[in-house]
Amino acid sequence: MTAQQGPTSARHRWGAARVTTVTAAALALIGVAVLALRSGNAETRADRTPPAAPVVATRSPLPAALVVSTRSVHVEQPATTTSFGIANTGDLPLIYQVSTRTPWIRAPGIGGSLGGGSGHRIDLLVDPSAGAEGEATGTVVLSWDGGPDVVVHVHMDGAAPVSPSSSTRPRPEPGSR
Repeated sequence: MTAQQGPTSARHRWGAARVTTVTAAALALIGVAVLALRSGNAETRADRTPPAAPVVATRSPLPAALVVSTRSVHVEQPATTTSFGIANTGDLPLIYQVSTRTPWIRAPGIGGSLGGGSGHRIDLLVDPSAGAEGEATGTVVLSWDGGPDVVVHVHMDGAAPVSPSSSTRPRPEPGSR
């Protein structure tokens, strides 16, 4: 090695190491800056995006369900009316019909509809003069669009009906005063 080459070669080698170190540091800083810009852009994009609507759990509506307050009503003469309740315990509406083939029972309404969670009172008129004297049993049928018919029994007891033409005072028996 010559004297001239020695210091130049040493400087050159030290310079190459320094250049490599500086280059590596610069690349590392550029990489960090790029990552910082990308994450900053992602946050900026997220800030501009409207928030998603909250997820709310919903349940399916319950089907209609007819519930009757009783399966049997009792009328004691001289009463001429009775009633019972019906309700729809589901969420969906139902359509019902009231019918009877018993001649001394009348239902003023023939039916209707019940919204989800609602109820109604079914009134019955009992006419003992229409063929039932003393004790009698009849039926009222509730039909609806979601299930089997429901039968309500109507029991009536009491004395034989008094016709409008007869007196309300008992007649004395012959020979008594």
